[in-house]
Amino acid sequence: MIAQVVPVKRGAISLPFFDYLVPEKSTKAIKIGQLVKIPLRKKEEFGIVINLIENNTSQFAKIKEITSIVHNKPFFNAPIINFFIEIGALYHCSLGSLIKTGLLPLKKRKLEKLPADLPVFPISDTKFGKPAVFIYKDIEAKLKFIEDKIDLTKQTLIIVPEISDADKLYESLPKKLRDLTTIYTSQISEKEMFEKWLGIWNGETKIIIGTRNTIFLSYFSLTEIIIDQSFHFGHKSWDAAPRFNSKDAALILAKHLGAHLSLISHTPSVEEFYFATNDVYSFFDEKLPGIKRLPSVINMKQEFRAKNFSNFSLPLQDEINNNKTGSIFLYCNRRGSASYVSCRDCAKVLKCNVCSRPYIYYEKFSELRCHHCNTKTAMNPTCSECKGTNLAFYGAGTSGIAAEYKKLFPDEKREILEIDKDIFDLDTFNDNKDRVIIGTQFAWSYLNWNNISVMAMMDADTPLYTPEYLGSENLWFSIHDAIFRLPEQSSLYIQTRHSDHPVYEYLNSPQLFYDRELAERKLFGYPPFKFLLKLFLSDENAGNLDKECRKFYQNLQQLTKNSPDIKINSPVSIFPPIIKGKYSQAIIIKLSYKNYKKSLKHILEITPDNWKADPNPINLLSL
Repeated sequence: MIAQVVPVKRGAISLPFFDYLVPEKSTKAIKIGQLVKIPLRKKEEFGIVINLIENNTSQFAKIKEITSIVHNKPFFNAPIINFFIEIGALYHCSLGSLIKTGLLPLKKRKLEKLPADLPVFPISDTKFGKPAVFIYKDIEAKLKFIEDKIDLTKQTLIIVPEISDADKLYESLPKKLRDLTTIYTSQISEKEMFEKWLGIWNGETKIIIGTRNTIFLSYFSLTEIIIDQSFHFGHKSWDAAPRFNSKDAALILAKHLGAHLSLISHTPSVEEFYFATNDVYSFFDEKLPGIKRLPSVINMKQEFRAKNFSNFSLPLQDEINNNKTGSIFLYCNRRGSASYVSCRDCAKVLKCNVCSRPYIYYEKFSELRCHHCNTKTAMNPTCSECKGTNLAFYGAGTSGIAAEYKKLFPDEKREILEIDKDIFDLDTFNDNKDRVIIGTQFAWSYLNWNNISVMAMMDADTPLYTPEYLGSENLWFSIHDAIFRLPEQSSLYIQTRHSDHPVYEYLNSPQLFYDRELAERKLFGYPPFKFLLKLFLSDENAGNLDKECRKFYQNLQQLTKNSPDIKINSPVSIFPPIIKGKYSQAIIIKLSYKNYKKSLKHILEITPDNWKADPNPINLLSL
């Protein structure tokens, strides 16, 4: 008997498994999904059996034998293994790395403690149905939906976008459900990971709450998958393979397991809305809810005409002066004191020497920092181009807003606290004190929203400046997420230079916003009308990179010339131009949704291992 075994380690994409002989004494015990030990090169490695082939083993005398079977019970059942194989093919990633993500810590002493006799659940014969889209109007409606979906005789997986969301959802559940629930995230210790994985594997844990990688665990009785806050960018893995979105991967897993998938949120994505209204997904309520109350949209151009050149509009200043209770949250898109520094004489923008992105200025440290590659340099009082001293600072970050707040409101009694990736001490923030909080998106997960009486989006237009098709949608979600989180009596101010933009114009007419977005995407061939695939490559030598990208682009065109459902765009440079000393280029491919998986697999089969794949990317022109 021959066993096809995937080593539990990062391996070549094009060589995902190896053939091993099954020792005669193990032929009756060997099963698909078992963890085994195998000789690999000069080492002994762990592996997972993904297939067994009955054959005359005499002709395979030179093939190495499996060393041993670690445990009688399979670590993954056949549907889960098929899920791994499909994800590996669709996301151009190592099958061994995927399987390792879903395993418990492979420590010899821990593995020896595994119970010998564990139940093996039969594979479900339930047929996969349409994914469901549910829009909840408040937390109570969300919790009721989740509770109604839970079947305590089976397993339910709830995927949240961020680690802090897992804790909050767990605390919101009734105690009878909390006792059957585990939180599985990257922050748990190795000991906790082992115990929690074991509870999921043996079926004792009925409810699992976790972030996106929880989808790769070993489920034997999973019947319900719920994606909470399905619009949230945190569901997308964008910086490491596999670059998957929880929604896409959950759909594939649900199909293999015959599980039911629900996408729940207070604001559906444009794609979800389209698929739900076109009967691809089911819709619990086809009427889009209006928002609880309209925010105050402030046209900053009028503020400038009124000679107010500060980052605080006059209405916002009045609100702060009149509001002395509760916390104030000033939301900024950037960290630091200024978003960029430019010379007024020669117009040179001070940029990072490594990746060419504009430096962020930090007044407190008198230095320039690059948030992309983490380089730092002292702030020079003169321009490096023309040696002039007429340097100007543009765009306020968290530190800049904090400094301006202190000048505008010198009598402020509340503590002023900055929260971003540079400045944050959770130990000083875990109480309900009234504060002035100035923070980036990073702060949202840590706020006590119930205590916020005033919130202002200081420069709401930043997403609109990015040349990406999701810019308007991202801003739409941010505004609606703030409205959903804030108490009804709280005030929300949105400061913008484009108050006539459809995002602001249609705030209480969501149908018009979705219709406009869909019309625009249909015109340009973006999702949900086409499936996008971004292939990209990096190299230290710009000439070699350009040559290889052109060659691969020509090969792709030649190999897909008879496929009218595939449109391949020529290679483009990715911003920033240099990342960690390497240049990068991307090829954007648009696929018709008709048989898109077949087309995707066909393209990735001919894609070299050194290329990276990002199906359904959240950005096209940057990493």
